[in-house]
Amino acid sequence: MSVFSILIDSDMALGSKNADVDDALAILLALSEPALSVKGISPSAGNVPGEKSGPNIDRLLRMIGSTVEHASFAARCWNPSLWVYKRWEKQEPVEMQRTFGNGMTSADFIAGKLLKSSEPLYVVTIGPLTNIAAALSMYPEVVHKIKALYMMGGSWHEPGVGGGEAEFNVLCDPEAAQFVFSFPLKIVMFGLDVTKKRKIVPDDLKSWMNSGSPFLRYLAQECISFMHFRAQRDGYEIPYAFFHDIMPIIGLLYPEWFTFVPCKIDIDTDGEFTRGKTLIDIKLRGEKAFPHLVAKDVDAEKTFCYVCSKIMSSYGDITI
Repeated sequence: MSVFSILIDSDMALGSKNADVDDALAILLALSEPALSVKGISPSAGNVPGEKSGPNIDRLLRMIGSTVEHASFAARCWNPSLWVYKRWEKQEPVEMQRTFGNGMTSADFIAGKLLKSSEPLYVVTIGPLTNIAAALSMYPEVVHKIKALYMMGGSWHEPGVGGGEAEFNVLCDPEAAQFVFSFPLKIVMFGLDVTKKRKIVPDDLKSWMNSGSPFLRYLAQECISFMHFRAQRDGYEIPYAFFHDIMPIIGLLYPEWFTFVPCKIDIDTDGEFTRGKTLIDIKLRGEKAFPHLVAKDVDAEKTFCYVCSKIMSSYGDITI
């Protein structure tokens, strides 16, 4: 069996108030799969500020008894939109009660893992690309140690934040995203076109709620709590959410569940109303080959069933 060695970069919110849970599910999936060898996890700033994503990752790993090494400190956005900082300011204050992780910044951690590896690694990003951009800026030689970058972010046809042009992860730091895309990297983008194929509603999580497992019940309750918070915040009649961040993990394991289109991807960093939009070009313009892939479609029901069963079988005996 082939084993993929990966690094995960995540703006994990689980553990914070009104938290989305999909980052945590992606990490749990990766750690449960024999075909994946997780070499490290780095916190990024997005769903929550970097001061929170690090402790959140640390807490989850301690809950499941994982010893995977993780960085401590995430970089802030290169040239942040004002709305990102306002989003963070509205969240509860950061309380740093103890030391966590290995004391390294995410950029140094990522670069160190890549440079010390005997083989190129897959990098899976499920938050803004700030840390990857910082690592490439400080250590450009690491580009040759990245086998491929599998990212959750961007969109081709699906509307983004507030019905606008840009997806959240890219909009948090468009300059960092554009910097990463300027490198000769194989990048596989899993955007809203595939992540929003399947709405998750409270009834979908009955198997976790009724499992008798405290940990699975905790995950389900946090998911459902976020659904209700989101519905109240955005005026939805029926609570629901999406498991966005599981897609690059599943795409690495089961590419046959997806339809991919070769393309060239750029990021709009200048538009007044289009800042952060991912520009997908499928016309070959003098290049030898397209450098990127975008996931156009997915068997969404298969991915959802896989996540539910895999999380249940792998973590049902965790006590909290």
